[in-house]
Amino acid sequence: MLSQRHLPEIERVKVQQGNEFANLNSMGQRLINEQIEHRKAQEDSHAIINETYRSLMRNELCGSLWFREIDQRQNKEPAPSTLDWLFESISDERSSLDVTWSNFKQWLREDTSTYWISGKAGSGKSTLIAHIVNDSRTLEELDAWSNGHKLEILSFFFWRAGSQIRNSVSGLLRSLLYQLCRLDDAIADTVISFLSSPTKKTITGTLRRLLIPAWTDRHLLECISKAIQSSQDLRFCIFIDGLDEFTDSYDHLVDLIENCKSFTADIEKFVNQSLEKTKLSDDYRVRLSRDVVRRAEGVFLWASLVTQSLIKGSKAGDSVEIMQRRLDSLPRDMHQLFEQMLSNIDPVYRRESLPFYIELMKLSTEIYEVGPIAHIAMITIAQLDTQINGYEEFVNQCERTQTQIATQSAGLLEVHTRRPKIEGEWERASIKHVGNLPRFTPGARGINRGRCPEDEPYSIVLDYEARHMKWIHRSAFEFVSNLPNTNPLFQLSVSREELLQQIGNSYIGYIIDAPSAVNPNEIGNMSSAYARVDMFVSFV
Repeated sequence: MLSQRHLPEIERVKVQQGNEFANLNSMGQRLINEQIEHRKAQEDSHAIINETYRSLMRNELCGSLWFREIDQRQNKEPAPSTLDWLFESISDERSSLDVTWSNFKQWLREDTSTYWISGKAGSGKSTLIAHIVNDSRTLEELDAWSNGHKLEILSFFFWRAGSQIRNSVSGLLRSLLYQLCRLDDAIADTVISFLSSPTKKTITGTLRRLLIPAWTDRHLLECISKAIQSSQDLRFCIFIDGLDEFTDSYDHLVDLIENCKSFTADIEKFVNQSLEKTKLSDDYRVRLSRDVVRRAEGVFLWASLVTQSLIKGSKAGDSVEIMQRRLDSLPRDMHQLFEQMLSNIDPVYRRESLPFYIELMKLSTEIYEVGPIAHIAMITIAQLDTQINGYEEFVNQCERTQTQIATQSAGLLEVHTRRPKIEGEWERASIKHVGNLPRFTPGARGINRGRCPEDEPYSIVLDYEARHMKWIHRSAFEFVSNLPNTNPLFQLSVSREELLQQIGNSYIGYIIDAPSAVNPNEIGNMSSAYARVDMFVSFV
């Protein structure tokens, strides 16, 4: 039996042990919590790594499908309200034209087959398709068909004037699969799972290794099928334009083309709105518009070129009788109209300016790197026949170039602006340089430029860096492409190699003297002068 005198010591030891066990328990809990937090951090880190890896694989997948012209659209916007008729009831009366077509609104709302749009070359089919794809009313009408499911529109525009992939079945399938994978990460992950195998070991476990195949049509179709099957809550409407322009076999498109229907494009509003620029009386303008529409037979390009001719005559003071004779003299056939317009060009321009413009446009179509530097400023330098002394004189020459393109290309080419916000970029920039004595002579030479004040006014010279030539319509390119190389209309006096050298030297002349700016405060911004050099390096 323990002595009474040991009890206090025992109690003291018990209390001490209790405290030690409590401390030990607290320490254990802390270690356990730290381990839990560490494990959670590891899992979060692994999740981030896995998601980053999946993101990289998605980008790799989409990158393998992407091609330079995948999003390119070659058709300009329609004149305001000219295509609204498509979304009107088919029973609406047409006051000036007896036109009927299969009810497009009804087709969008019902689960029916393919809707086929046909027409002559240049009749505006591609403009119409682009309008349909971008018009909010298309989704509104499709909503009834989708029955509450999420809707997505996919599209592809065949174009013979583009690269080979732009007019092939392979290009169509790659574009559709690319669009599907970009719509939703889950769709892309489904395709990745179909293409990958779990053979990559990492500290986070086994990651899937993406095995991108050589993209054959069979592989693309399989992946598109997997992507659509994984999208049970989505509904897709696909618009394909230019089926008459692709060069592959039709076998892969048979299932996409059935129960075909057609309609005639309405161009009356377009012609009438264009003729409003003239001083014609309202009554005669309406009669003339209807006459042009009747003769055009649904070919938008024909109507556009003829209307340009009529407007030109009106501005020159043509009487009503002369304008009617002008219209009567124009061929109905598109190619014959082009040939007549070309034959009306001054022989000097046909021998010099026109071949230069046409060959430059061909190079821009065939060699991607030519396009960005083939702007109006560069073209002006390439054709300079006088000494330049300052920016103002150069601007006058650029304006002259624009006028020459409009008057000496027989309506085949027009000028458009690629970068409408270039003035805002200049205003925001804090570092600006200009040429001290800009000459814009072609080729490399000494650089004479300096920094100017931050409030230096915007130089209109930069406007012409943003302006480029373009085909007025794809059928213009087709017309030129189908002419034999021996055709005297397009006999360039220099070889293609010499023309490329001329383009390069002219662009160097522009780089040396053109105003440049940079705003260091804008992320990703770089000096416009550096950007020009970078484009030139790509060109070389």
